[in-house]
Amino acid sequence: MSRLKSDPLVAESLREFYTQILHFLRKRTDNASDAADMTQDVFTQWLGYQDRAKVEQPRAFLFQMARNLLRDHWRRQQVRQAVHSEHVESEPEPLSDERYEPMAAAQRLQRLDQLKAVLAELPPRRREALMLHRFEGLSQAQIAQRMGISVSMVEKHIAFALLHCKQHSNFALPTALAVLCAMFSLNLGAPVSLHQQYVATQPQGTQTVLLPDGSTLSVNANTRLRIDFGAYQRDIYLDKGQLYIEVAANKEQPLVVHAGDASIRVVGTGFDVRRSQHQLVVSVAHGQVAFMPDANTSTLLGAQQRTTYDYARASTQEQNLSPGEVADWRSGHLSFRNRELASLVDELDLYRPGMIQLAEGPLGRYKVSGNLDVNDPMALVKALPALIPVKTVLLDNGKIRIEPR
Repeated sequence: MSRLKSDPLVAESLREFYTQILHFLRKRTDNASDAADMTQDVFTQWLGYQDRAKVEQPRAFLFQMARNLLRDHWRRQQVRQAVHSEHVESEPEPLSDERYEPMAAAQRLQRLDQLKAVLAELPPRRREALMLHRFEGLSQAQIAQRMGISVSMVEKHIAFALLHCKQHSNFALPTALAVLCAMFSLNLGAPVSLHQQYVATQPQGTQTVLLPDGSTLSVNANTRLRIDFGAYQRDIYLDKGQLYIEVAANKEQPLVVHAGDASIRVVGTGFDVRRSQHQLVVSVAHGQVAFMPDANTSTLLGAQQRTTYDYARASTQEQNLSPGEVADWRSGHLSFRNRELASLVDELDLYRPGMIQLAEGPLGRYKVSGNLDVNDPMALVKALPALIPVKTVLLDNGKIRIEPR
């Protein structure tokens, strides 16, 4: 587990060199946004570099990373300029009457088969961007909105797609695309379909949702979320509550769970997220996830690891889990050991919103162990005085207040 704030080397590098690298990149690019993105990529790579403690000169190492990213950026710019030249080529010549001759028709079909094969080699989202642009006539802004990505990313997809077609075809691209579109003979399979869905569960019970990408989503009680799968990224927006998801691996489309300002990014894994009033908790069953509770913090979590982000303190607490402890709420019962009372009450609020109050002071730090029946959470509340030195007080409004004994 590695966290940006808790790693002194990464934190020190960020403080000392971020502005220098940003300035270095801005002087060599025409776009301040591109420079900022590349700077972020530098430190993301640095965070994921396992042998960074062995690097004797971090500044030189980071600047070399920046130069590599800058070289890639310039290469993409050259591709974009080449594509611009492709765009201003003359319109395709009109088809002559020879198109009705058998030999001409056979040659035309052969060219179409070649073009289909070339297009089929493209990554799905790159092919989709090209098809939307050339076949449906959508602008880059319209494509960006439909695919859920930036206009800059659309430009890159189209640029590399056209370059690929130009390098792997022995005919003029504009003419071939026009013929292909006119004959309606392209059959590459549908591009990655967009999927939107809202899920809101009842105060009791859980729900299982099979997603179109093959992932399986389990949703706990009193949970509200939105699913928005685009061609570039699979997004789930957790407004409140808890979910567990077995993510179908797809490097072309990473999955990101958004919880307010926080995000959890994966390719293929199984993990649990609980967003409640005071805490955001991420637990990993298998695989690895990148958890970013805010813009300045990043945590890498592996199998059977959990991190709890406290909103009030803006701090994280990490722990290892036993097998089967992740998302055990799906069985109707969950176990906990040496759990802080404040954290337990925060989770109980998921099952009985607003019903349980905790007195201020050191009471929240009391440690408690036990089991919770998610269908009868009040049974645990009633049993608390037998487990730790507290008492429960029934208030006039029907709520229960936990106080020190």
